[in-house]
Amino acid sequence: MPVNIPTILRSGVRLPLLGLGTWKSKPNEVATAVKVAIGAGYRHIDTAWNYGNEAEVGQGVRDAIRDGAVERRELFIVTKLWCTFHRPEDVKLGIADSLDKLGLDYVDMYLMHGPQGFKGPKIRPTSDSDYDDTDYVDTWQAMESLVDEGLTRSLGVSNFNSRQVDRVLQACRIKPIVNQVELHPYLPQLDLIKYCQSKDIILTAYSPFGSTPEIGNEPRLLEDPVVVTIGKRHGKTPAQVLLRYHLERGLSVLAKSITPARILQNLEVFDFRLTEDDIRSMNSLNRNHRYVTWQYYFTKPYNIGEWVSIMKPKSKPNEVATAVKVAIGGGYRHIDAAWLYGNEAEVGQGVREAIRDGTVERRELFIVTKLWSTFHRPEDVKLGIADSLDKLGLDYVDMYLMHGPPGFKRITCEPQGPKIRPTSDSDYDDTDYVDTWKAMESLVDEGLTRSLGVSNFNSRQVDRVLQACRIKPVVNQVELHPYLPQLDLIKYCQSKDIILTAYSPFGSTPEVGNEPRLLEDPVVVTIGKRHGKTPAQVLLRYHLERGLSVLAKSITPARILQNLEVFDFRLTEDDIRSLNSLNRNHRYVTWQYSRTHKYYPFDDQPRSAQ
Repeated sequence: MPVNIPTILRSGVRLPLLGLGTWKSKPNEVATAVKVAIGAGYRHIDTAWNYGNEAEVGQGVRDAIRDGAVERRELFIVTKLWCTFHRPEDVKLGIADSLDKLGLDYVDMYLMHGPQGFKGPKIRPTSDSDYDDTDYVDTWQAMESLVDEGLTRSLGVSNFNSRQVDRVLQACRIKPIVNQVELHPYLPQLDLIKYCQSKDIILTAYSPFGSTPEIGNEPRLLEDPVVVTIGKRHGKTPAQVLLRYHLERGLSVLAKSITPARILQNLEVFDFRLTEDDIRSMNSLNRNHRYVTWQYYFTKPYNIGEWVSIMKPKSKPNEVATAVKVAIGGGYRHIDAAWLYGNEAEVGQGVREAIRDGTVERRELFIVTKLWSTFHRPEDVKLGIADSLDKLGLDYVDMYLMHGPPGFKRITCEPQGPKIRPTSDSDYDDTDYVDTWKAMESLVDEGLTRSLGVSNFNSRQVDRVLQACRIKPVVNQVELHPYLPQLDLIKYCQSKDIILTAYSPFGSTPEVGNEPRLLEDPVVVTIGKRHGKTPAQVLLRYHLERGLSVLAKSITPARILQNLEVFDFRLTEDDIRSLNSLNRNHRYVTWQYSRTHKYYPFDDQPRSAQ
């Protein structure tokens, strides 16, 4: 007896919550797998032009219909527009080729496989010259005509972040029903889920088991002790636990298998429930780890996102605007500034020039600045962001960070003023940073920032904010490198679903004097030689491997671009262990001028009211 799989209704479209994924299925086995799956109860079948198996999927569907296992109207067939068909005039060619291979008159949903466009005939780009700069919004508008013509019943997207979905929503006539993305406990994407659910868009999870056949030294989610233990408690396999994890969160999920026994086993997920503790335990596994990286287009501007970012403290005047413009042209979208750095005006100039030149739109950028410690009193918080926005020439920033927990007395609004940093204890201000945080929350309400975070906070200080906040910090930006790996802080923040952003990833600064020079450390240099990478690239990759975002500071165009070349290699577990073993608990950025402040963050022992 076929299993009756629950469905979810959106905009008149009824999507079965559990689907059969066919990505990376072996040739000559897909048709049988599809037929077996339909016989067992699957009705949602997912394929794509890029998978190269639409003909086999279609054969399996036709065989099942011919045998009386199902009628076409009972099925929900999904395929995807590949990136070489992004030009509006090519969109219909893309679906026509897919329908021809599938042997169908229509599909139930047609997804844009990703926001990037590529030039044909190569399926994947091998250099930047293979990119096509068609705006995915124009592609979407061409896809809408496919619904009008009856070639698809509905539309969706895949591998889109929230800002990209938002652009489509602002311009569309027909709303996307689905965003199909990689989702699993190592990449739970809680913010994306919250966003899509707020827009009544279904998230469909692909790669729910995390691992793929080529993972090598990558973490194996199916063997994770937390997942295995939960499975044993419920009398279920790790795979069944991972599928149920998504269903509990209100998502649809694709279970890829070509083995009949596994196909049937994957259906046995509707006879148990995970507890809230189970869900919390699985969410706590978050590493921000992607198995599906689309590595072949990581230099494409649309998708650099928040992984590697440009940071501009201590950059020379008159060089920052150029550096920002070069970085945006190279693909950076996360630009990090601060009131303290004294260069917000130049950062804003670089941003405006890049927008004016058509390199980027404001909505594609992720601009971060910071509230300096002289604006900690609640009544001064809005003055701080207002001054920053004025210098940046922006109406809002994407994230506003509290630069540090200690407060200082406010003497002036100009970075050249005499009392930006205290020279004695009498310059301290004792405002509780929790009160500062509560005042910052109103900035989100007023639209002056899209999100909030902290910087230079220890775990106890983050915890105090979490206990009192209405709006949770998204990020904690701290000094991180192999001489200061901060493993406990990483573990704590990841357990709270807070992203750690690494500043000073190269450790040394121009003023280090006799301090250790991380870029010259023999361990770092040796690892770089083994991978054919510079020490700087190794240090950036080190943070990415740990599920962190990282700020790469440079004003040299060649270095800015070189710092992006970190997505085409992986560090081994031995590499990570070797780098972690360099730990000296050594800080280059000490905030020494606030050493006696009661909220000084870098003491090993707690202070009162920390």
